[in-house]
Amino acid sequence: MVKHTTRQRLELIIESPLLEKVIEEITACGAKGYTVLRGHAGLGERGQWQEGQISAAQHMMMVIVIVEQEVAEAILERISDNFELYSGVVTMSEVKVLRPQRF
Repeated sequence: MVKHTTRQRLELIIESPLLEKVIEEITACGAKGYTVLRGHAGLGERGQWQEGQISAAQHMMMVIVIVEQEVAEAILERISDNFELYSGVVTMSEVKVLRPQRF
């Protein structure tokens, strides 16, 4: 059997002006890495959108980070106030990882 370890996966779908701040907070909390993906289209409370239909300031980005529970909670604490001004979605789920030293 392959040995695995439990970690927390945060997925943050955020407006692009918030990206730099979120990355600063993620690294300040001790995350060893993250991945950023650009959103191309979606549907939410403000309706359907596509990348070309909104200004560059409203482009949506997805940040994925896998960390230990304590780090995940610290990240959520540090970024939560930003969602009073910016739209976005934040989810946290438990995942099993190989090579836990990387997370």
